[in-house]
Amino acid sequence: MGVAAIVCHEGRVLLGRRIGNTHGADHWQFPGGHLEAFEAVEACAEREVREETGLDVHVVARGPYTNDVFDPARHYVTLFVVAELAPDAVTSEPVVHEPDKCAEWRWCDWDAMPTPLFLPIVHLRALGYRPAPLAPVTP
Repeated sequence: MGVAAIVCHEGRVLLGRRIGNTHGADHWQFPGGHLEAFEAVEACAEREVREETGLDVHVVARGPYTNDVFDPARHYVTLFVVAELAPDAVTSEPVVHEPDKCAEWRWCDWDAMPTPLFLPIVHLRALGYRPAPLAPVTP
């Protein structure tokens, strides 16, 4: 079970470029990771964002899930949550805290994400999903 945090800030989302020998190398992903035993989904997302980027966030909504078959040996269900910077967050600049897993973090427009995207994001976008904090403002 994977958890991915769609961190929204000033109309953009946070994406990191995966590196290493794992599946999805050189693909862009949201911060996240494995859901640990007895851990709440929201707590997992907030923990993973902090561990990977140093940012303090709070989850504002649960998103959809995707069914992601990478290959016959890797099958994940990815639970998405929408998060924003915590009100007392010291910074909005992410730092690469796991350089063996992530090359860089970047704030990106939802409609202009870099490619290639990690499979769960491809599936999420195919659903037509758009996080509410990024919804177009109507006059």
